[in-house]
Amino acid sequence: MTSKKKAEAIGRVLIVSKELDTEKGNHCKLQKILGTKIYFQKNGKWFYDIQRLNKKTISQLNNLSIKIKKSL
Repeated sequence: MTSKKKAEAIGRVLIVSKELDTEKGNHCKLQKILGTKIYFQKNGKWFYDIQRLNKKTISQLNNLSIKIKKSL
């Protein structure tokens, strides 16, 4: 189980990623930020590997969300 702060950090990454992923459709840019193991394409659809996100520390997750915000 993840702590509340870690769950919030994961949620923050996913919410910020939504704008690049769904609204702008810039999947490749998001994949460069998150990595091919966390954000990948399978059968024409894009997926997040939440288990790999869960293995990251809170500060790493916060840094990811900051990088994604800057790329918008």
